[in-house]
Amino acid sequence: MLAVIALGGNAFARESGKVGSPEEQWERVKLAAVDVADMIEEGFDVVVTHGNGPQAGLLAERVSDYLSLDMIDAATEGWMGYLIANALTNEFLRRGIQRSPVIVISRSIVNKNDTAFQNPTKYIGPIYDEETADKLSKERGWVFKWDMRGGFRRVVPSPEPVGTMELDLVRLLLREGYVP
Repeated sequence: MLAVIALGGNAFARESGKVGSPEEQWERVKLAAVDVADMIEEGFDVVVTHGNGPQAGLLAERVSDYLSLDMIDAATEGWMGYLIANALTNEFLRRGIQRSPVIVISRSIVNKNDTAFQNPTKYIGPIYDEETADKLSKERGWVFKWDMRGGFRRVVPSPEPVGTMELDLVRLLLREGYVP
């Protein structure tokens, strides 16, 4: 039987939703690895997936002049995949589970006509005052909306995925006994 375990990006973040120190991230992901190992010991094939909102927001603040949002998403997928794979490897070794995790950077297929492209609503990054938000909007072409927490935040489109380009690879990895 297949189980898909979806970890929210906040599973790697502090309680405040901010990305923690590397040590804090390791501690948080170790907890998730225990749950994944439990599912495997119960006889499930497991796929682990994750969100990356806090991580993408943090990276976007730092490198948005150098990387596009899709590159930032891929970078955070690698970052988080690295954490998950190491935590799973350690937990599997501790328990004697003969499985190996594999990091898959996934690419979503979306409909180019999805209305989300005309009305971005997914908040990323920090809260800015109006003057700074206006400046960044002009300089970088970013869209900002008022956030109820008291300021302006960048918003990006979040179109509904219609597929995943790596789906056949994930199926192959599962058939071969890996944990994608």
